[in-house]
Amino acid sequence: MQVKAPIGTETELLDTREVSRITRLSEVTLRRWRIEGSGPPFLKLGGRVRYHPEHVERWALDNMCVHPSARSGQEKTHGPL
Repeated sequence: MQVKAPIGTETELLDTREVSRITRLSEVTLRRWRIEGSGPPFLKLGGRVRYHPEHVERWALDNMCVHPSARSGQEKTHGPL
């Protein structure tokens, strides 16, 4: 399925199976997250669920976890010496 992106380029939308393969999450998990209102943003077109690749990528990056000790700008606090 092709849709026109705002800048005039065509982007192919992904179905649940493709997003499952890309993210290594099960299709069941993606379906459950849609019901719960979490997971990557999706479109519902004629009863079919589709994902925009850039939205999936942005969602994944927004959910990236960083170990607390690797975060910049945060000082470690220690108890009394």
